[in-house]
Amino acid sequence: KRLATQRERRDDVVASARHEELTLSQHKTAKRLALTLSQFADPRPLSRVRCLQRKNDAPLIASVAWSGNLKLWRADDELNKPSFQVKCSDHRVTGLDFCSNIS
Repeated sequence: KRLATQRERRDDVVASARHEELTLSQHKTAKRLALTLSQFADPRPLSRVRCLQRKNDAPLIASVAWSGNLKLWRADDELNKPSFQVKCSDHRVTGLDFCSNIS
């Protein structure tokens, strides 16, 4: 029993180390991607990006930037052109969220 417990501990440590490596790798990739997409989506840095998965339609991606611009993309359209954009503010926009319970 003692040997089995030691094996379990060793396997947990190995799995934890692999998980940590994968998490760090994904974080680095996401950070690089965020910088690239920020330059693509707006001339000023992006403040927030959100994605809304809709039941019977393509996901909707929204972004807001320091420029005060809000842009919406349908994920099945060409992502190089937003479906909708509006200047929300003359100042930085730092928050964004979807509300799906509008009646």
